[in-house]
Amino acid sequence: MIKSIRMNNNLIRKKICPKCGGALVLHKGKNGFFLLCNKCGYIHNMPSIERMKNLIRNKMNETINNIPDKEEQSLAICDKLFPILNKYSVIALYASRFDEVNLDSLITKLISLNKIVVLPKVEGNILNFYKVSSLDELIKSTHFNIREPKGEEERLINKEDIEVIVCPGVAFDKSNNRLGRGKGYYDRYLTDIGALKIGVCFQEQIIDKLPTSSNDIRMDELVY
Repeated sequence: MIKSIRMNNNLIRKKICPKCGGALVLHKGKNGFFLLCNKCGYIHNMPSIERMKNLIRNKMNETINNIPDKEEQSLAICDKLFPILNKYSVIALYASRFDEVNLDSLITKLISLNKIVVLPKVEGNILNFYKVSSLDELIKSTHFNIREPKGEEERLINKEDIEVIVCPGVAFDKSNNRLGRGKGYYDRYLTDIGALKIGVCFQEQIIDKLPTSSNDIRMDELVY
């Protein structure tokens, strides 16, 4: 007998107990759901959303490190993004890490066209976005080893003024769900934002379905 369980929007199929071959039955306890074998009584704990996310992060980090054509994919993604972003005046992008799609050429091009380009800076537990006039202005931060604006108050941009925001991620799925690094900076910033939300990633970072929580923010579009 196949016992099908829908838990946190993820279908988990359990056929038999790996210890004795008995059928598994879903139960709910004080600490969440678990599967109990009706033959030997063995308890199989179901993985939590956060545990599943961390498993995907660990696997995806390995995958990203082995992508051979990051530079070529980055340039192609910049080409796809440009006609979308060129429609807007205030554009939020990011300065990439070694394991993210590199948008440097796109940032430079948009600045040359007199677009207002804003980049993120981690300040305490939140992200703020600051206008930049050149990538040369950026400084290396201790947060995730990223390049950030200096954080000059007169360059701070209100969330309401951003028209489109391009977000990196560890993984995305075919429904435009995004998996970040686990700190929640982007999810908090994107809550109630009116801007168009675009996720960007390498082709290898797309999976069929991500585990999601109520505070995860889905992208409007995905470019890869």
